[in-house]
Parts: sequence; C-alpha cells; structure tokens
Amino acid sequence: RFEVKSERDLQKQIVALLRLKGIEPIVSRMDKGTSNNLGTPDILFAVQATCEGSEWREPIAWECKFAKGALSIEQQRMAVRMSTPPNGWTVKTITSVDEAIQELKELEL
Repeated sequence: RFEVKSERDLQKQIVALLRLKGIEPIVSRMDKGTSNNLGTPDILFAVQATCEGSEWREPIAWECKFAKGALSIEQQRMAVRMSTPPNGWTVKTITSVDEAIQELKELEL
C-alpha cells in the first residue's frame, strides 16, 4: 500500500483492492468528462454469495472522497435515486482504503 495523496490515488488503490478480491469494478475515467449520468459514483460493482443455501447478489456503488471531501448535489441526488426502490443499489461514500476493506469484510469478502 502506498500513501494516498489525492482522490485519484484513493480510487486507484480501492480498484486494485477489489481486483485482488476477484471483483471486477466498473470505473469512470477521471482525466476526461464522463458520458455516465451526472453524479454517478466512481466505482460500480456487484457481488454474489451463497449463505445458508440461498444465493444473493448485491449491486454496490462507491463514491471515493479524499480526506473530508463532500458529495456534490448531483452525487447526493444520484445516491438517493440509486438506493430508492425499484432500484436496489447499496451506495456508500468511501474515504480510505481501510474503510473499503471493512466494507468488504462486512460482505464476507
């Protein structure tokens, strides 16, 4: 692990962590304007697991914020839309690699 100096570094480390766990994230480029919907979180992925014989899938969206960065109004609105039925995304703001590790542990990954 190297020192996180920017939001871009944080995002790169989290993407590397997910890939180490075998999770293939969808990541928007940070160096150009995106064609995604305004406010779409930085990292999108889904996980699948079996618990007590039943299979579940969970779509997850993580917005990476360095230090005490705040969500923009567009990001806040998108998070509400993505997590409100009939949509079923789990949307989180991640501020450190340790926080990402903890979230993955809670998913038993």
